[in-house]
Amino acid sequence: MSKASSFLLFITISFFLITPGCLLSRVIQFKGQLCHFDDNFAIEVQEELHILFFKPILLDQDVRYLAGAEPSETYIKDNQLIMKYVVHKTSYDSDSKYDIPIRLFLYKEGGGYKLSECVVSKNLNRLLTPELISRAMKSACKSTPHILGTDVKFKISDMERTLCPTKNDLFSLFGKPNRVSEDGSVMWYEFRLLGHESKWNKAIIETHYDHSGKELLRVKVKYFRYDFDADFVSKNAVVRVRFM
Repeated sequence: MSKASSFLLFITISFFLITPGCLLSRVIQFKGQLCHFDDNFAIEVQEELHILFFKPILLDQDVRYLAGAEPSETYIKDNQLIMKYVVHKTSYDSDSKYDIPIRLFLYKEGGGYKLSECVVSKNLNRLLTPELISRAMKSACKSTPHILGTDVKFKISDMERTLCPTKNDLFSLFGKPNRVSEDGSVMWYEFRLLGHESKWNKAIIETHYDHSGKELLRVKVKYFRYDFDADFVSKNAVVRVRFM
């Protein structure tokens, strides 16, 4: 969604900052590319939205590690590996129209497959804009995380709340929430990766709005071993890793 999806992308990039091992080296290189966005990435809107990686770094095993799961579908065509993750809403109105399929194209280079393109479902096109995604990715480059134990804290001053989703935006994309607070200001949505029943592959999105429902004040996301909490009033965000 222009908005919610860019947060997911922003969240994913934030998680990269705290990943150990050989993957960390590749992630640091990837983060460096974000500082020169136009030289390393392009965003194209066709029927679907395409994010292109000019200088691929992340391998297929990196994607699996970061996602915490195998893809819902995977197949090889010519010299490319195609991985498809489908995020499915878990509620009484869990119609497939609320599914968010994300396809990843990885081209064979050397001894492995490297991520070169991400294609986001066409049901997000009317909300997802290239400008918003580029803002989200660039903000990850500019962030200066402070590591405290298993937490990474950073500023999100570059993220404008005017670009955040309204309640109506979320209704259009996700349908009715799984839960709503008594005053209607807080909503919870629950999703699960299609083909995965483990509790670790469940995602919970919690949103806090002002009385008008047009201004997002805070968003929390829990998935796998990660917690993300962005407070758009204080302009602070925290990514936390839970050891399993």
